[in-house]
Amino acid sequence: MKKYYVYELMNLMGSIEYVGESINPYKRFYSHTKYKPGYKNQSPSYGKFYGRCDLVMNIVNEFESKKEAFHYQCELQKYYGLETDGERMKRVFSNECREKLRNAKLGIKRGPYKK
Repeated sequence: MKKYYVYELMNLMGSIEYVGESINPYKRFYSHTKYKPGYKNQSPSYGKFYGRCDLVMNIVNEFESKKEAFHYQCELQKYYGLETDGERMKRVFSNECREKLRNAKLGIKRGPYKK
């Protein structure tokens, strides 16, 4: 069974700079610090700390489900005063865009301009 890990990235001064969740946290740490930002159009957190050598990873907890790990991650982000992934996900799509996506899933025909 897969394990989902919640981790913190802490600088040498002891302040938390990032909280995330992953199946393979060490590989994820590598993607944060060794890839340049925008590497192969990956997520915005790829390369977020590119070139930094002052970060330490601390695995906080492990979970059986992704949903539990995500909720715990959001709680920790809120606790440390970071922008939560839940807030970020809500901000990604406008209401108009959400309505278009919902209609596309329902099979509602689009306008004549989309043939």
